[in-house]
Amino acid sequence: LPIYFAIGLDLGTTFSCIGVYRKGGVEIIPNSNGEKITPSVVVFKGEDILIGEDTTDYLVKDSKNCIYEVKRLIGIDFTKEEESKKEIKKLPFKVVNNKKHTLDIEVERKGKKVPLSPAEISSLIIKKMIYNAEKYLNKKIKKLVITVPAYFKEPQKELTRQAAELLGLEVIRIINEPTAAALAYGFTKEKLKNENILVFDLGGGTFDVSILAFESQIIDKKEVKNLKVLSTAGDMHLGGEDFDNALVDYIISKQNIQKEMEGNLEARKKLKVACEKIKKILSVAEETTLRIDNIFGNKDINEKIT
Repeated sequence: LPIYFAIGLDLGTTFSCIGVYRKGGVEIIPNSNGEKITPSVVVFKGEDILIGEDTTDYLVKDSKNCIYEVKRLIGIDFTKEEESKKEIKKLPFKVVNNKKHTLDIEVERKGKKVPLSPAEISSLIIKKMIYNAEKYLNKKIKKLVITVPAYFKEPQKELTRQAAELLGLEVIRIINEPTAAALAYGFTKEKLKNENILVFDLGGGTFDVSILAFESQIIDKKEVKNLKVLSTAGDMHLGGEDFDNALVDYIISKQNIQKEMEGNLEARKKLKVACEKIKKILSVAEETTLRIDNIFGNKDINEKIT
């Protein structure tokens, strides 16, 4: 094995995943908890910075310094993205406009308010993923491939690249997530010769669909397989997080607590965490009950959801 590994990183909106190609296949690298996906979350706690699997207990406790969903904010122009402005208002942490018409995330560090760009937050998530991989492989990692949503424009791809380069890493390639999925699936299937494939990618923060042409031809008596992207479309405001937010808004409306919840970021975050759990339960059950004690004051929520 080489001294330096090249690894593949899926830097996701809600979860990230890292893998290495060895022994003829891709091996997904577990984090310190033994899980194959890691929360794309950063928590600033006093002088400490908690990242990934270390943040689980802080999603509700300190929501102002618990940063998540930065992938949806990277490369966003505050002056143009109307849909993003609406979403930003729902985030429990503070997002501020900077002089370049993009945005920063304001966190509290050692008693001071510090603005950090989405790329800098992403860099911390990448750092954690690389740390887990190096510990697992017992090798130093210098190169990586990063997947990005199909809708990502060049500025967003470049900022993602910069997030890795801040750590001294070399980004070999930025590849679209649907293309990566098609490569991972298609190149292991001998029966797939010359045909088109539709890749349906519904993630935590984005929904992408791509149509790819899978071509196989014989060159010098060897089969060569090629993958060509014919068409792609994406919606950066349609994913698991949006389902959570829709359920949050539904509960607030059903309980008629709009005024009480307005500006109450801690209560909204508590409700969102509960709604995410409900969403997962409803993946396998027809109905369940959402219960939250003392969401604010003495207000309890007890709502049946189908």
